[in-house]
Amino acid sequence: MTELRRLTAFVRDHLKRGFKYACVGTSGFLIDVLLLYCLTQYAHIWYILSEVIATLVTFVTNYFFNTFWTYRDAMKKLESSRQGRAKDGEKGQALSQNACAQDGFVIAARISNATSSSIRLIKYSSSIESSARAK
Repeated sequence: MTELRRLTAFVRDHLKRGFKYACVGTSGFLIDVLLLYCLTQYAHIWYILSEVIATLVTFVTNYFFNTFWTYRDAMKKLESSRQGRAKDGEKGQALSQNACAQDGFVIAARISNATSSSIRLIKYSSSIESSARAK
């Protein structure tokens, strides 16, 4: 019976979070379209620059909406676990510093992978172009 309760709570929480995530995505789309329209039609800004500005604003708003609304419960759990580790003294501080270092390593690895993938894509596309020119 306990397993069934945990399973239903898990499903309920994830469905709720999924709905919030979809709402944030929809609001991001609306912000992007409305800002693009306003910047292009009323501010008379070139449409490509308007889209760049609208996309950046959308990234920022989606980040804050997701952080402070969609994943608020996960952030509370993370904060309480960090406070629990901090109470353990130096061991907690070392664990927290290790977690930050691991997070930094993961971010650096993802950036490195994305950069190397982009470089491979550029090399591949330039090789296709050069072989097309040779023909």
